[in-house]
Amino acid sequence: MTLSTVDEDGIPDARILIVKKITDNHWYFATSAESKKGMQLKKAISLDFLERSDDARAVAILAKQSKVLPQLKEVELALEKAKEQIQLQPELISPDWRLYAVLANEVEFWQADPKRKHTRVKYYCKRNQWEHCLLWP
Repeated sequence: MTLSTVDEDGIPDARILIVKKITDNHWYFATSAESKKGMQLKKAISLDFLERSDDARAVAILAKQSKVLPQLKEVELALEKAKEQIQLQPELISPDWRLYAVLANEVEFWQADPKRKHTRVKYYCKRNQWEHCLLWP
């Protein structure tokens, strides 16, 4: 999914995210509260964190997303320490982790075509039921 937010100056900021789960018309994604998008969103749900694999949790506990990495070997050393932490504290949740839900009433999926004859499908919620239609390229 594409998430667009605005920074402190009101300048739009968009990025592609992984949709974690869809329930009814809520689309969930997760991120670090210390990331750019996390600071722009400022809401938290952390139950999602414990459902992640130990590897994914370890990476999140590092809290270094998008920061400069001086040497690649530092990642492995830091991940080993974070995994040890998780083994000692299985309920450990990164204080920076957040799960967000987007309430969607309309969603469009499209598949690109080199000749620009894109396949586009629009889903929309009408009377609490999801319906869909094709759109012209």
